[in-house]
Amino acid sequence: MGNEVFGPYESTDEVIKMVNTLELKGYKSSNISLFAHEDKTEDLVKNTDVNVESETASEKNQPKFIEKVQSLFKNTSDNHAGLHEKLTDGNISDKQAEKFIEEIEDGKVVVIADNALRMGNDSTSDTISMKEDIIKRD
Repeated sequence: MGNEVFGPYESTDEVIKMVNTLELKGYKSSNISLFAHEDKTEDLVKNTDVNVESETASEKNQPKFIEKVQSLFKNTSDNHAGLHEKLTDGNISDKQAEKFIEEIEDGKVVVIADNALRMGNDSTSDTISMKEDIIKRD
């Protein structure tokens, strides 16, 4: 099971074209994720049917006041911990995730697709054979 990374792309048109291409190649939309700066997420959500991730979360996912204060006193200054975690959960190395976060901060979009779960791929082995006897008639 692996993820393929495409991009980073500068324009939403390029991203939409890539998503359409991936879907035509058999990738399910539920297995494609877009990682984008919050400025581009609305346009991507409107024009694609895939998961769009950004640093901006909904109000219910925002850290509580105490968590914000605690983060001020931590030794790390990682403002993108949530995005970093989502990228590394997809089997991307820490170093690659950091590079992608820089690209996303610059306004680019990274496309990640799970290549193990494509439509048309049979999860069974090609070596399965029938166990029925063959009837020969003379």
